[in-house]
Amino acid sequence: MSLREESRTGKLRVLEGEKIRLRPVEDEDIPKLMEWENDADIVRWAGKKFETVEDAREWHLRPTLQHRTFAIELLGGRLIGEIEVLNITWKTGTAEIRVIIGEKDLWDRGLGEDAVSTLVNACFSVTALQEIFLRVDQDNGRARRCYEKVGFKPEGRVTCTWEDGSPRTILLMRLRKAD
Repeated sequence: MSLREESRTGKLRVLEGEKIRLRPVEDEDIPKLMEWENDADIVRWAGKKFETVEDAREWHLRPTLQHRTFAIELLGGRLIGEIEVLNITWKTGTAEIRVIIGEKDLWDRGLGEDAVSTLVNACFSVTALQEIFLRVDQDNGRARRCYEKVGFKPEGRVTCTWEDGSPRTILLMRLRKAD
């Protein structure tokens, strides 16, 4: 089974956590995703991926064997973020994840942790992936705590120049299926 596999009902796979649900991104989600894409507080930590709605639509609505995006919604149906598994390398069994909780009134409530845990568990239980890694700004304590609670461990550091010209230290973190 893959993350792209359809269930017997013909709908794309939906993953449910304790507090959230991960579902395929729909066209109606794109305006909200673009709103978060242009929020200075979110861009500070996540960077900016898309300049146009068309670019966002192409990425989110056309999954490939190398990437898949899920909308994160509360169990009641409110869209609150997105999570991606990307840079999937099936030959080596590795992939990267990226998560954004876009609804800032819901930060610090364990929703990102639930989303990451739900996706990681699905990746390890229904695919051949053996390792998942991520990149996080060293100064983003909220995200680092989230990832550490799920079991990710720091593997290294990279210092780079951010879009505003300031130096940033990025932590590389990894979680192995065997862990």
